[in-house]
Amino acid sequence: MHRIKRHISHAKQRKVFFHARNMRLDSLNAGIIHLDENLRKLRESQIFLSTLMNNLPGMAYRCRNDKDWTMEFVSKGCLDLTGHRPEELEENRVLSYGSLIHPDDRASVWEEIQKALLNRCSFRISYRIKAADSCLKWVWEQGQGIFSSRGGVVAVEGFIADITEHKEIEERLLKSEQLLDQKVKTRTKALSQVVEELKEQKEILQTVIDHIPAMLIFSDPQGKIRLINREMERVFGWSLEDARTMDLVPRVFPDEQMRKAVSDAIREGRSDWLELEAVTRSGETHPCLWTHVRLSDGSVIGIGIDISARRKMEQDLQRLAFSIEQAGEGIVLLSPDWVIEYVNPAFERISGYSRRELIGRKVDCIKENFLNAQSREEFNRTLAQGRTWSSHQRRQNKSDEMVEADLTVSPVRDEKGQTVNYVSVVRDVTREIALSRRMSQNQKLEAIGTLAGGIAHDLKNIFTPIVLNAEIALMDLETGHPVFSLIREIQEAARMGSDLTRQIVTFSRRNLKEKTPVQITALIEEALSFLRSALPTTIVIHPRLSAGNVHVLADPTQIKQVMLNLGNNAGYAMRKHGGELVVELARETLSAQQASGISPGLAPGPYARITVRDTGEGIDEAVMQRIFDPFFTTKDKTEGTGMGLSVVHGIVRDHQGAVTVQSEPGRGSAFTVYLPEVKGSAPGKNKPTSRPAR
Repeated sequence: MHRIKRHISHAKQRKVFFHARNMRLDSLNAGIIHLDENLRKLRESQIFLSTLMNNLPGMAYRCRNDKDWTMEFVSKGCLDLTGHRPEELEENRVLSYGSLIHPDDRASVWEEIQKALLNRCSFRISYRIKAADSCLKWVWEQGQGIFSSRGGVVAVEGFIADITEHKEIEERLLKSEQLLDQKVKTRTKALSQVVEELKEQKEILQTVIDHIPAMLIFSDPQGKIRLINREMERVFGWSLEDARTMDLVPRVFPDEQMRKAVSDAIREGRSDWLELEAVTRSGETHPCLWTHVRLSDGSVIGIGIDISARRKMEQDLQRLAFSIEQAGEGIVLLSPDWVIEYVNPAFERISGYSRRELIGRKVDCIKENFLNAQSREEFNRTLAQGRTWSSHQRRQNKSDEMVEADLTVSPVRDEKGQTVNYVSVVRDVTREIALSRRMSQNQKLEAIGTLAGGIAHDLKNIFTPIVLNAEIALMDLETGHPVFSLIREIQEAARMGSDLTRQIVTFSRRNLKEKTPVQITALIEEALSFLRSALPTTIVIHPRLSAGNVHVLADPTQIKQVMLNLGNNAGYAMRKHGGELVVELARETLSAQQASGISPGLAPGPYARITVRDTGEGIDEAVMQRIFDPFFTTKDKTEGTGMGLSVVHGIVRDHQGAVTVQSEPGRGSAFTVYLPEVKGSAPGKNKPTSRPAR
């Protein structure tokens, strides 16, 4: 039993042994199978790696760490990379890889790899090699050291790739970058200069904008104000901050029509100038010119010019022009060469020439140009000294009328003191001279009349007894008595003296006969009837009495004497060749100016104007100055006493009137008598219903 049990136990142990052995065999078989599988995979990996390395664009290697870089293994890419077959490089059979490295790069390659091996890290380097065809190539190498268990370098493994093309690209890129960098630097420098210039220009532009004498306002496309300049602030009083927070257009242009014109111009982008009245912050109105420029982005620049000063200057110039145009004195503007550049209407009236006849011509073109030979020398000397020349001249105008003129010529200088023009002022004083002469003549005649009146009174007292005694003596003497003829001569001489005395009394206005309103037309007709019989038949009388029923306050006898004296005077002027005597009667109402122009002291009002005009030989200027003087005559001593016109002057003055004369040698004479008109009244009534005040 025991044996059986032991046999059974031994059998169980053998069974276990065999089971374990079988298990080891199975395990061994499995390991072998696994090893075979690994070998197969290893061979496949080697094939894959070999295929991969042989197809990589470069050369895989394993080399020793020596100066020649002795290759232990080189992939097939060696041929494409170096131009040499792998077996030529392996074990340096033909040449070493180190000999292919460019001599300038060998030291740096060695140093870089040794540094990496020392630090037990991989390395990446680029350098140049010389291929079999002697071409230089750039290569990139990446590798690492293989170390033994003791830490020594067993080998170096890595990969070398051709980067020549990349290097060339890199160099081109580098050159491009350098060129670009240079261009960027150049451009940056240029831009910096531009920026500086822009800053400078901005400063200049800002200075110009702030100091330009024009208003500028800039608004964006939305109509918001972005900029106004100092001139805008100065004129209108609003700052940029004010303008940005307000609607400026309605404030500046409150007038709806003007505001619409401005809005339309801004909206339409019109660049024409508008003349507007703008209102400032203080409420003042400024005339100004505005235009608008629309930019491409829709923004608008408004440009305004304050023309208030110009408007005032224009108004001043206009007033000056009106003053010169309407001045009573003639004004002439001449160039330095004495060419007439301007004349005013007064000078046209004085000279008789029109502007068209004068402007552009030398001053010498004017007949009697107020510069005779004597005055020209003084004129040139005065103006050469820069002083004003003045003179009184008496010349004829274009119509041959005599003009009395006060003349001044002054140089006009510019800001440098150079004479750029001459201005001449001609004042027509013909009327003033005539009035002065008439006043002087009236004063002279008044003085002579006063003296003559006293003498005539004494002479009358002397001649009256002579005439009476001569008449009594003649009555007592026979005609044949020896002294009869002598006494008759005494009588005639005394009568002539008495007549002359009466004329002197009439001239001196010592005749106090009462004056009554008379119808003057009848008196003139009566005087003309007498003149027709007294004057030669070669003189034809033409009465032109169209004034109608004209009454004057007068002594009829004295009025007849006035007409007879004037008629006889005209007849004497036409004694040689005959002619025509025209007598006109007209009504005329004189203003104060017209009356004073005729005779100083003559009152304004209605007058009967009697004109006696002949076609005789006329009177020269010298005679006209003395024509009303008593005892002045151009006749022979046997033909007149020189009292005829003096008596006319005295009678007319005594009737509160005036007498004038106009005459030129060879063109006849015209005497005009003005007698104050009164309303007609019944005979016997002495006081007029109306008469001019003396």
